[in-house]
Amino acid sequence: MHHKTIGIVELGCIGQAVARRAQGFSMRVLYTGPRPRPEADPLRAAYCPLETLLAESDFVVLLAPLRPETHHLIGQTELTRMKPDAILINAGRGALVDEAALVDVLAGERIWGAGLDVYEREPLPPDHPLARRARVVTLPHLGSATAETRRAMARLATENLAAALTGRPMRHPVRISAPGLPAAPGRLWREVIGVWPFPQAKAKPKRHLFGGVNCCPICLTNRDNRCSCRPNPACAGCPWFPLPLRRRS
Repeated sequence: MHHKTIGIVELGCIGQAVARRAQGFSMRVLYTGPRPRPEADPLRAAYCPLETLLAESDFVVLLAPLRPETHHLIGQTELTRMKPDAILINAGRGALVDEAALVDVLAGERIWGAGLDVYEREPLPPDHPLARRARVVTLPHLGSATAETRRAMARLATENLAAALTGRPMRHPVRISAPGLPAAPGRLWREVIGVWPFPQAKAKPKRHLFGGVNCCPICLTNRDNRCSCRPNPACAGCPWFPLPLRRRS
């Protein structure tokens, strides 16, 4: 790895951590993404188009989120642009890579190998061609599987939960748009605590995110019991929030 070139696809928090580690090996760092990032300057990471990154990198590291525009971001055309001795590493999302194209390119030895932690179908079937190739290292989606990281993840989740239920700002809110929600740029219509399936129809859901439709979002007490809590500000304008509680906010 010393003095090699690493190409990072999307320089988010994880990408920046990879770039910092690459500095220890005196690596040249390239990155690509929707736009240049100011965080790249102290990392000495150079922004370039994906095509340039693929052509010049010895290690291509995929760390992009899965969006419609990143589905099969790396396909047959992109793989053939890589160096014949390059290694593809996917630690982002499985569907960033067209696995059928990757199998074909590896079989033709048009790239040296691959390191994969995520797959289009998980778990990776044991008879999958990628699981049988000598120059492919496969891991069962355990990039975060250290005791310290898992404890930190659990702590963050509980802190977010406590903040949302007591009306304080969440450290990591998730912005969601859904059919039927009024447009309000910059507003958190929902702060996700659990999995919330937004209905596609206009029918009123049977349950609110924090509990039953008659529940206070803070103490989960039924409003018939005359709860005195104030509702969470994040839900005060939600058209699905119980109207009596919404008025009290």
